[in-house]
Amino acid sequence: MFGTASILNLTAISLERLHAIKSPLRHLTLTETPHIVAIIVSWTIGTVLFFVKYLYDLYRPNMDTYFLVFTLLLFIMVYMIPILIIILAYTLIFYYANYKKNHVRQSSIFERKRFKRELKAAKTIALVVGLFILCWTPFFIINLIYIFVYLRYKKQTVSHLEHWFYASKVLHYSNSIMNVIIYGFRSRDFRRLIRFIINKLTKK
Repeated sequence: MFGTASILNLTAISLERLHAIKSPLRHLTLTETPHIVAIIVSWTIGTVLFFVKYLYDLYRPNMDTYFLVFTLLLFIMVYMIPILIIILAYTLIFYYANYKKNHVRQSSIFERKRFKRELKAAKTIALVVGLFILCWTPFFIINLIYIFVYLRYKKQTVSHLEHWFYASKVLHYSNSIMNVIIYGFRSRDFRRLIRFIINKLTKK
């Protein structure tokens, strides 16, 4: 549930960043509604998939061919397709950014500052996405291999893959820590917020 929501939220953020770079004036007038809808959709899909997986585990506790098919579909729907959308979004972001560079130089100071801020935010999210792909891809691939080997050779062989499976889980969980470090280095507002929270906690 949390993994799916995380991937879909990253996808939504990437599309939002694309909108900010491609149509900055329209992005300025954007209401909260699209953001709320994106959050609700992300968490709804994550929750639905969680209950599907939970019910499957409840009524079919042993791994079988259907479980492999379900995992493969999950891999395609909530990882491969969102990742392809994210990559396409950032390809377009940097294309539009490069295209607008000369135009922005001749614009007002406000527009130049806004463009730089939006581009910096896009680069930060691109870095987050890059690390996300690096940390999560091994988990999905090893998970599929683990299930396939289990179904083919049962527990005699799958035990050799267990340490790789748990290592991949540690890697993808550590991704959340990396995000805090990235935002800490890249975002002044994030650093201010952290200092504000620490000050509030220490005063108590």
